[in-house]
Amino acid sequence: MDMWTDLSSPVVSARADLAWQHAGTEITAGFGNGVTVPVLADLFFREGNGVRLNPDLRPERVRWEIEGGVRQELGILAGASLSVRGFKGEVGDMVLWGLSPAYGFVWTPRNFDVRREGGEFSLSVRPFHQLAITGSGTIASVTRDVPNGSQVLYRPLGTADAGVLWQPGPWSFDARWHYIGIRYPNSSGINPLPAFGLLDAAIERRITQFLLLRGEVHDITDRRAEFIAGFPSPGRSFTLSLTAGTP
Repeated sequence: MDMWTDLSSPVVSARADLAWQHAGTEITAGFGNGVTVPVLADLFFREGNGVRLNPDLRPERVRWEIEGGVRQELGILAGASLSVRGFKGEVGDMVLWGLSPAYGFVWTPRNFDVRREGGEFSLSVRPFHQLAITGSGTIASVTRDVPNGSQVLYRPLGTADAGVLWQPGPWSFDARWHYIGIRYPNSSGINPLPAFGLLDAAIERRITQFLLLRGEVHDITDRRAEFIAGFPSPGRSFTLSLTAGTP
């Protein structure tokens, strides 16, 4: 239950989930509503060049979305599993960034009604205790809630991830590949931005029980990909972090 500005009464978001499990098989189903409030960065932040805040954003509200999935343990390898999930529904007032003619064509977050449907799969394999391999892929159609609505701007139809983790003793090595499918910078469905893949890697060393040292390399191949036209990512970067904990 939530209460938001300009609402005359609280709104209840109800959802029901069902799961059935037998041996290495699990089947799940869900049906219901949900709500996500806008993040503070979208509501109030220091304005930059060509960026405008929007303190009047409304929460995103999932409208009677239905989903179902199957997860299967694979007997060929210990610790291996495969899962598939599908979903279909509507989202009212989804928060999306775009160029607003009302504000002189500057970037601003606004609310839009959209239809969302698609599916995802994931595979996890652990050949032995120190090694884990994962992979996943998603197809998500997110279109404006109008007849023949186009895919939401800059929202890829397909994405994928693959990763490997090796943990010999106090050391840890991991690498992950991210794939972002084509995106459309306009609602006409022309001039798509090309798909691209990014590769990250990291090495980690536990120095003591409460002290952890980690080094990471992002975008190893220095793709400098453009998630949004004209705004390339910074490319290859390095991060060194030291984490201290308490008992």
